[in-house]
Amino acid sequence: GYGGKPDLMSEARKYKSAEDYISSQTSVFRGGTPTDLTRGKTLGISVSTEKKVAQNFADKTGKGSVVDEFYIKPDAKILDASTLTQPVVEKATGYPILGEVSIMDYARKNGYDAVDFSKRSTYFNTPEAEIKIINNDILKTKQQLVDNFYQSKLGETLPKELQPLAEHAKSYKTFDNFISKFKEESGNFCID
Repeated sequence: GYGGKPDLMSEARKYKSAEDYISSQTSVFRGGTPTDLTRGKTLGISVSTEKKVAQNFADKTGKGSVVDEFYIKPDAKILDASTLTQPVVEKATGYPILGEVSIMDYARKNGYDAVDFSKRSTYFNTPEAEIKIINNDILKTKQQLVDNFYQSKLGETLPKELQPLAEHAKSYKTFDNFISKFKEESGNFCID
């Protein structure tokens, strides 16, 4: 499951509470139709570091639109698009212009997880605080971070006799799944 990722587990162990762990992450927002993390392979999934920008996109989308909040993994490799020059991108990709497609291709070929376009102006000449996500695995929901935090703590301070239970809990996709199954198997014994 999600909680078994060693880099995220060791990161989560550094914090005393789930709230502290979540606040250490970079939050980003996406406005419009509910986010489908299986899309965006070519141009990436656009997110903004500013909730009001995402809300504007959601408002323009109309009925059924939402503002989704995600968190970017701290170790994500993010390219600052404002640092690129045309010769660098053209040499790497063959694109003759320094546009979003060529920059995204350059980032993909050089192992970046995302591209930060926030310092470049858009065609409306207004920055959108936009980050385009190439590797969707770097986006996590608040619930995933909460689950990761609690799974990282399992077994940390438990007596030796409870270690097998902690290991068993780590095999569940979410902490809530583990608790639900535990309640079901134990007849709700001592769990609220």
